[in-house]
Amino acid sequence: MTADGERERSVQDDFGRGVSAYFMYVVFLGAINLALSVPAIIQLASASASGHVDTASDVYSGVGRTFAGAHTPAARGGWVASTVVMLVMSMAAGPVYYIMHRQY
Repeated sequence: MTADGERERSVQDDFGRGVSAYFMYVVFLGAINLALSVPAIIQLASASASGHVDTASDVYSGVGRTFAGAHTPAARGGWVASTVVMLVMSMAAGPVYYIMHRQY
């Protein structure tokens, strides 16, 4: 197995810098999606298991349980917190990618 730097140089030597940059971006997007899925899974699991979801109506079934309206007023604080975390993480993705991959 080769180190990531060696693999990146190998791809860059064989196919050019553009292809190498594309694959670095795809790997970064995969990491961001993985990082964003953690609070989303926590939010979905807590909404389903906590009993704080309005189950009296079928309006909020499945993915609909992640909406704020599906939660009781007492549980909406957790929904807001996890949604804000996901929003901040997604807004920071662009600047983080730029800082990680800029050339000096």
